[in-house]
Order: sequence, then structure tokens, then C-alpha cells
Amino acid sequence: MKKPVVDYREFRLSKINDPKFSHLKLLLAWPVYFLLYHVDSFKKLQTYIIITQVVATVIYVVFSNRQELRPEFFPRENVFSALVGFLYSFDTSTNVCPSLHCGFLCCHSGVYSGRVSDLRPILCLPIDGRLK
Repeated sequence: MKKPVVDYREFRLSKINDPKFSHLKLLLAWPVYFLLYHVDSFKKLQTYIIITQVVATVIYVVFSNRQELRPEFFPRENVFSALVGFLYSFDTSTNVCPSLHCGFLCCHSGVYSGRVSDLRPILCLPIDGRLK
């Protein structure tokens, strides 16, 4: 069976009902579904996310940090170097630790290991698609 290929560069909001892009409606609907049917799990997940972001922001304010890993100049001149240079012009290399990705990874690993089972309906849908 050949995997369908979707070119997301063609996506426009007016094409959301096209069969090629209709799966994107699920991204908009899952928070509403879990808010309505798994309220306790949804509240616990949102509490965890808010606490993680507040703690990270406090650490950023109290212990401002920086990484000097960016090159002084680019060895080649091409469109990708120009793109990265454009990103560097407004994205500073400050407040990089703690990473919020690490906090969310801890949440997911706790759920998968079975230590935090209350969030399982939101974060771990089984392969057969039924919630247990």
C-alpha cells in the first residue's frame, strides 16, 4: 500500500474540507473533545503545562542564561545561509535552559511508564483507537 503524500504548501484555510486536508480538522477538535469528555485529565494536563511554563519563566528571569554557539560568519552564501541569518537577526540565543521540551518529555515518559495514569486518555491513544 502506497502512503499518500500531502503537499502542505498548497494548503489554504478555504481548502480545509478537501479530502486531502480534511485530517487537519482533527488537530482543531481534540482539545474540545478532551475538555468535554475527559475533564479531569484535561485539567491535570493543563495544570502541568502551566506549572512547567511558569517555573521555566521564573528561571529565565532569575538566572538569565545564554549560549554562544552561533558562527561569526557563514562559510557559504546561499539561500539557506540567508534564511538562518534572518532568523538570527531577531531570535536571540538567550534563555535556552531549561528547555520546555524537556519538561513535556518528562510528562510523556511518566505517562508511558504508567506512573502518571491520569493523563493517559489525552496523551496515549491506543492503536485500536479506543480509550481504556
